Amino acid sequence: MNDLFIKLAEQFADSVIAQNALIFGNHDSKTGNKFARKYNKAADALINGGIEGLEAFAQLLKDERAAVRVMAASYLLPYRTNESINVLQQEAKGKGITAFGAFMSLKRWEGEDIPKYDIDRWIELVEKKGFKRPKMPDHDGTE
Repeated sequence: MNDLFIKLAEQFADSVIAQNALIFGNHDSKTGNKFARKYNKAADALINGGIEGLEAFAQLLKDERAAVRVMAASYLLPYRTNESINVLQQEAKGKGITAFGAFMSLKRWEGEDIPKYDIDRWIELVEKKGFKRPKMPDHDGTE
């Protein structure tokens, strides 16, 4: 496998983990979003890298970290549909933000129209699925 694709897959995985740590650990969405842009770029390069790029990307569906598997599966749905759906279905059975992300990716794939900023619809889906609403920091960053 091409070293460039291996490095891009590593960059994707590392950036997903970094974004999660910054947003959910430090409540730093500005820096977290920089990592989102990095994994977006890595995903685009892997997807546009032909069969070899997709092969490298698909290896992340077996990553030990659920957040990496779910994010990779969300990107790979059009290219590795069955494998991606299996990952998302398995992870959606859990609890927490990664499970919710898997659940929402499946809903979008199934054609459910969920506008980005339709908070009422999101809350409805969260409650229907049985997820607990996360504690949100106060304006000063404390909970």
